[in-house]
Amino acid sequence: MVSTRWWALVGALALVLSPLAVAQVSEEKQEALRKKADALEPVVERLRGLKFKNKVTKGIKTEEELGKFLLEALDRETPPEEWAKIVKLLAPLGLVPADLDMRALALEVLTEQIAGFYDPQTKRLNLISREGNPKAASPEMEMQRRMLEMVGTSEEEFYMVHELTHALEDQNFDLLSLDLDKLESDDRVLAIKSLMEGSATVLMFDFLLGKMGMDSRMLENQDLFGDANPAAGAPALAKAPEYVQQSLLFPYVQGLKLVLEVKKRGGWEAVNKMFVDPPSSSEQSLHPEKYAGERDNPMEIALSDLSAAFGDGWKELGKNTIGELGCRILMKGSLGESKAEVAAAGWDGDQYAVFEGPGGALAVAFYSTWDTEKDAREFLAGFAKALADHQGAKSAAAGSETEIGWTTEAGVSRVVQRGRDVVAVLAVPEASADAIRASLLESKATEMPAGLPPVPKLEVLTDEPAETTPGATDGEGQPPAAGGEVHFDLPEGWTRGEGGAVLATHSSGARITLKRVDLPDMTEEDLIEKVLAALPEKIEAYEATPTGATRMAGRIVRVLRFKGNEEGKPFRFEQAVFKVGSEAFLLLFATPADSFDATRPGWEALSKSFELR
Repeated sequence: MVSTRWWALVGALALVLSPLAVAQVSEEKQEALRKKADALEPVVERLRGLKFKNKVTKGIKTEEELGKFLLEALDRETPPEEWAKIVKLLAPLGLVPADLDMRALALEVLTEQIAGFYDPQTKRLNLISREGNPKAASPEMEMQRRMLEMVGTSEEEFYMVHELTHALEDQNFDLLSLDLDKLESDDRVLAIKSLMEGSATVLMFDFLLGKMGMDSRMLENQDLFGDANPAAGAPALAKAPEYVQQSLLFPYVQGLKLVLEVKKRGGWEAVNKMFVDPPSSSEQSLHPEKYAGERDNPMEIALSDLSAAFGDGWKELGKNTIGELGCRILMKGSLGESKAEVAAAGWDGDQYAVFEGPGGALAVAFYSTWDTEKDAREFLAGFAKALADHQGAKSAAAGSETEIGWTTEAGVSRVVQRGRDVVAVLAVPEASADAIRASLLESKATEMPAGLPPVPKLEVLTDEPAETTPGATDGEGQPPAAGGEVHFDLPEGWTRGEGGAVLATHSSGARITLKRVDLPDMTEEDLIEKVLAALPEKIEAYEATPTGATRMAGRIVRVLRFKGNEEGKPFRFEQAVFKVGSEAFLLLFATPADSFDATRPGWEALSKSFELR
């Protein structure tokens, strides 16, 4: 699945958006800022009712360093060739313009908005210095600054509280266990991010209101931001398509309302339980009573196999979920905000797939289910109008209470209601339209269970090739340079290495190697950055590919993926990079490209059994 979730990176960076100013931190104040953050740790503990288990590492990045960091991170998470594919998944529904440069927009928006970020991968809190390049203060930003001064605090402390809350909750609940990068529904990711950002934002309000003898539970959970513009002082964000704006702002604005409602009902103890039973849809964030009150979990949609119905020359680009928020955004331009909210109400689940055909033609198959037939009928009318407007349809080719259709140069489009379900085929070939719709109606809907989904199979990042380690022993693994042993199960079809760095080899030329070195003064973040910087020099025709994380040796492990040539032959690489104490581990899977599918299961098996004893 190609994810539209370029903004999943924001989850790792924990951006402070909403109507908040951008912090400016001079180099002269760096040590003072670290001390200020240290002093805020017990305040955050007291307000949140949790204890830090470890000291939070704190650092400063300049704006130039931030830009470099973001560019590298964005390209690791989403390689350059995937950005156009993301737009192809969104543009046919009118969520973004077809000619949008999503990568450039992402970098501009993220760079503009970051005030500070906590990275759960490296367990590091970073503050951003904008010395020499201050941002112009909007009226809203200036008002916020004055308000903070009036109650005896500063913007810096305000942001630090937010990021320290992320660090505190990570140490207590393991934010990486939420597995945002592995969920196949962007709508579900948005809901879980509403928990993460909502919790930190509520604590910011507790910190601020506490200076006035108040508590966030005293706030009315209606419109906590009043008439403030969440994109104030952020011109790049303000000009972005609404879908992009909401992808970034929703977790803060709506997450605040969701978490506040839960806190009012059961205090922070109830919020703690959310981290093992998080919200599962934007609907639950938009309507907190559907999470905190009588639970309304969405239906999971499994689209039927449509490849045969589309026929030769068509391929599926990816699947995703629009969700109630996405439905609102999609219809807002045609219906207006209030009518779009009514038409999207009663959402109970959806999934869509985008197919690419001859000449780059794009078609969409969409299946949704609703709480009642009335909800489905209201959505049918609004959805059809919005899509027809987007496609430039002059008139409907067919229309009734339960079916609306039109034809454009792009193909045939039909939106159909069947009881509580609404399905749509958009811009499909006329000769295949009936077969695609009939196949689509065979899709299945089952209620999504509460709680976190099971941990998926190994998905890895990538990095550099490993070097040498001590020789292997007979038995289940090899002794490390120091400390205990490394153990693993030898995969079927693989041969145990005879010494050095090689753990296992395959007849195809694939190998799994381990490098273990002592790096007491290097953080995991610095190690990964160093590895990534070295790759282009060490691998001929080096090319980054998507990245991820997995569980290994009892912890979350970063894995780096890349391609390149070895002795002139195309190779694929996947490398786990992690630290345990002062020691760094680089576990590398290298295989000829044409053997990747055959040998990767062995890499997965060895990785899952990998232990440090």
